[in-house]
Amino acid sequence: MARKRVSTARIVVLVLIIVALAIAIYFVWQSRTGGPAGQIEKIQRRTDQAEGDTRERVVQLMGEPNAESGIFPLPDEARMAANAAKTDARTWLLWEARGGVKCVVGLDATGHVVYAGHTGR
Repeated sequence: MARKRVSTARIVVLVLIIVALAIAIYFVWQSRTGGPAGQIEKIQRRTDQAEGDTRERVVQLMGEPNAESGIFPLPDEARMAANAAKTDARTWLLWEARGGVKCVVGLDATGHVVYAGHTGR
């Protein structure tokens, strides 16, 4: 009889561990697909063929930015800063997403997106 209780306890513990893992996976998935970090891939940049999204569309997708600046707001991110320097962005919008991820969108003089990136941490 004691042997059966141990087996039942093990099953209960395993079920609880599986449920906890499922909940953790769900929250990781939500943090990756929700908020600014999950939406930045949907932003259309200006190209020769298209004007790119406007500031209004970006705010609609990502919500209000945490900061706005006339200079690139992440100078410590060398790769991003180098790519940003190649654009004609006049305004920089910054979002601080979950998990320390920072999202940056650069707008040109007409208010269209010319740069969009994130730290990806």
